[in-house]
Amino acid sequence: MNESEAPPVEQLAALAGRWAPLLADPAALEAGFRTQQFGRLVELVRSQLGPLHSREALAESYLREAGRHRAVEAAYVLRWLEMGHDTPWDDRAAITRNRPWLQLVGAG
Repeated sequence: MNESEAPPVEQLAALAGRWAPLLADPAALEAGFRTQQFGRLVELVRSQLGPLHSREALAESYLREAGRHRAVEAAYVLRWLEMGHDTPWDDRAAITRNRPWLQLVGAG
């Protein structure tokens, strides 16, 4: 089964797994990910995801929004990380919680 056929929770978990190393080493991100515009969009989407309190709901929402913009992906990944402790990269939850994107990537 390819990733697009996987259940939504598994798809978003895989996405978080791809982003986790970049969040661990923000210098590996392209410069565009550290712009004010990108950061504002991440925070806008992230604020809209706050009411989602389960990874299942978050994953279903992600499927409706997938492919829109890399900032949307980043916002979903941050919300995913903030929600849990059941994947190897979930140690990032404490680091990401309540920190703006630009601060997380060393640009703010």
